[in-house]
Amino acid sequence: MKSLRSVGFMLLILVLSACARPTGTSTPSDLPLMTLTPAGEGQEVLETVQPQLAADLGLSAEALTPVSIEPQEWPDTSLGCPQPDQMYAQVIVPGWRMTFRDAEGKVYEVHTDQSGKQYVVCGVPGSLEPDDPVELRGRMAVAEHFNVPESEVQLLSSEAVEWPDSCLGCAAPNVMCLMVITPGYRLIYQVGDQKVEVHTNQDGSAVTLCNAPDLPAGGTGHSITDKAFSSALNFVLNEFPGYGLPAEPWQAQDVTPTGLLGGVRYRYTSDLWAFEVQCPLVERPLCDVSLLHTKAGRVWRGVVETDGSVRTGDGRPQLSFKVTPCDQNAGVPATGGSLQADVQNGQLLITQSIAYVCCADIQVALGWDGETRTIKLIETNTGEVCRCMCSYPMQAAMTSLLSGTYRLEVWGVQKLDAGHPLELLHALEIQIP
Repeated sequence: MKSLRSVGFMLLILVLSACARPTGTSTPSDLPLMTLTPAGEGQEVLETVQPQLAADLGLSAEALTPVSIEPQEWPDTSLGCPQPDQMYAQVIVPGWRMTFRDAEGKVYEVHTDQSGKQYVVCGVPGSLEPDDPVELRGRMAVAEHFNVPESEVQLLSSEAVEWPDSCLGCAAPNVMCLMVITPGYRLIYQVGDQKVEVHTNQDGSAVTLCNAPDLPAGGTGHSITDKAFSSALNFVLNEFPGYGLPAEPWQAQDVTPTGLLGGVRYRYTSDLWAFEVQCPLVERPLCDVSLLHTKAGRVWRGVVETDGSVRTGDGRPQLSFKVTPCDQNAGVPATGGSLQADVQNGQLLITQSIAYVCCADIQVALGWDGETRTIKLIETNTGEVCRCMCSYPMQAAMTSLLSGTYRLEVWGVQKLDAGHPLELLHALEIQIP
């Protein structure tokens, strides 16, 4: 009877091996399917361990699939899995190293003695320790969602899994997912009295919060677009203070088109400004980001890398400018300001008289729409607001302009908290030879 069971078991192994998905690189949750020694002793040990392990885990024996088994000599009686503050006899212990996978994809590594009567579940291959780079990305995503310090986010458990799609088993509404097996991790965190389930891919470049509650203030988008938006916002705030963007709050809205497959698009708005972020649902996404104004249209476009670095795109010209302090003796232009534009040696030179309050600190930023070849000077008061008015002379130069026709627009002067939105001050056509 035992030899019949042996033959049947080996036939099962051959069938399973034939059905195994080929892989070029072994991952923690993509292990080689069942490697048994030629002798039947390994089979007997496995038959001993499998029902005992299933009972310990509260599963049926059929719910555990054998993945691999190999003989092993353990260096002491801990069976290669010592516990803190425990003493073990330093003797060689022959035994076996086995792995099993349950129905959810979780993998268990089991160390046994020679007979299989003594065994220990030594861990989950690929499970994460606190402060692992992938775990840190998951913790950061939870902290950002709840707007709390990362120190208040506690890792409860982690396990290696194979997600059935590119959405990591947690698709957002109206988002199309690629049906591809994606190795990754399931992380459980605690924030206050909330437990949050986080799904990641294998390197943590994609992170999804599966059961986090929506927050009443600010809101969040998809985890991938949230990261890209945060990187783009910080980049623009540092590089282009003349846009006068608010640091917060920004509201997220899912604007993913119905026909967009394998991608997601979110719009983040604050007052009259908006970022549109579109990302593919892949392991290492490159996200396209545009900054738009309700009246002025698109002023900036860039690409956010997986690591959060930002590249400005679509042939943007270079701007240098100087705003002379307010000259109260010069008076205020009757028309509210003047503009002169000249082309010299391939450069666009602009001279403007800006009529505005006399206590202002005016910053200028270049807005650019490469598709329409529209140059937009965005002027913002980053200083104070007072009752007196005067004239601010401004000189600007633009380089890296290719030959052709451009539209030049001057928008100003913005001071949102004082009720001064951007208005179109001047517009004209420019020809670069």
